Amino acid sequence: IDLGDLSNIGRIGWKAEQDPGTDIRIQTKVGSDKTTLRYFKLNDIGEEEELPGETDEENYRAWAALPSELRGRGGIEDEENWSRWSPPYTSSGEALAALGPRRYLQIRVVMTNESPLYRARMDNISFEYSQPTVARRILGRISPNVDVDLGRETMFTYTVQPIMTDRDTGFDVIQIATPVKATVVSVKVGGRTIPEEDYEIQAEKRQLTVRLLNAADRIVSDGDILQMTFLCSILSYGTVFQGEVLASWEPDDLPQLVEEERVGDLAVRGSQSSLGKVISDVGVIPNAFTPNGDGSNDATIIHFKVFQVIGSAPISLMIYDPSGAMVRTDFADLPREVENGEFRVPWDGKDDDGELLPPGVYLFRVSIHGDAGDFSNAGTVAVVY
Repeated sequence: IDLGDLSNIGRIGWKAEQDPGTDIRIQTKVGSDKTTLRYFKLNDIGEEEELPGETDEENYRAWAALPSELRGRGGIEDEENWSRWSPPYTSSGEALAALGPRRYLQIRVVMTNESPLYRARMDNISFEYSQPTVARRILGRISPNVDVDLGRETMFTYTVQPIMTDRDTGFDVIQIATPVKATVVSVKVGGRTIPEEDYEIQAEKRQLTVRLLNAADRIVSDGDILQMTFLCSILSYGTVFQGEVLASWEPDDLPQLVEEERVGDLAVRGSQSSLGKVISDVGVIPNAFTPNGDGSNDATIIHFKVFQVIGSAPISLMIYDPSGAMVRTDFADLPREVENGEFRVPWDGKDDDGELLPPGVYLFRVSIHGDAGDFSNAGTVAVVY
């Protein structure tokens, strides 16, 4: 499918009917030219030369017409100008696999059945795309990207280099996927520091969004290199800070992905010393509190970070009194299973029966129960009146 020009690609959707015992597998690939396969002929000295046709059909016909002694390899996947086939999509409405804007798209549908009595039927397939793009390419990198301690707040610099023509719109918004909530320190465009009042920040648990408020600061040329410095921590050994940019004045256009010029430019690798750690930054705020119901300092927040968990894992938080007896295990704000992330669990100074506990120094323990074993970390908190 030729989209006519570089396009940002969104979601893929379909409508199908399936009898029991049937399967529908949908895959896509994107490219930068009309030929997805490569065909070769042998020259006078026996070297392969690629056939120069504009389509696969043209090249195949020319290759098949060659005498067998002049026919080179044929039907080779073009991995220089095309992506590989995506993994099969699991449900309609998923994001179509494309690492940046592309002009050409292929869709492959494979339907199988276990018996000729049953069938699958594909009614339609659709996908989203938008033009023009904000740039020909958006190249990004993050530093530091090696030997970063897991769970430790680190100062990162995220650099975005646009490659643009006069057909592109430019952009003024960047969104970056972050493992935890990030804090922006500075924003620069073309080496010029943007005053804090001239950009808007939206920092969430898993995403950082920065919008430039002045039209004069928009990224509209190759020289408008965007640099953001922010504080954040990583929670897994290999963390990718995937980004996308968009033009706020074009609300109907799809966002454009930030691409890696070299593999790993947007990935941060943890330090060797971090391997094996699962829970860190365990503490309480405030360390001493007075749960007497006067509306002041009535609760404390137990906070911690979980990292290097693949998927999710069971978690428990237990509080022990000064004698060592367990007094609290049930917390409404703590899920039974957690993924990597930052957690803040309030405690009101009561036991599992809802009774207010007497003053004293209490021990709390956070435990993760994983396939490789159990991991825990502990601290103390004071109840005073």
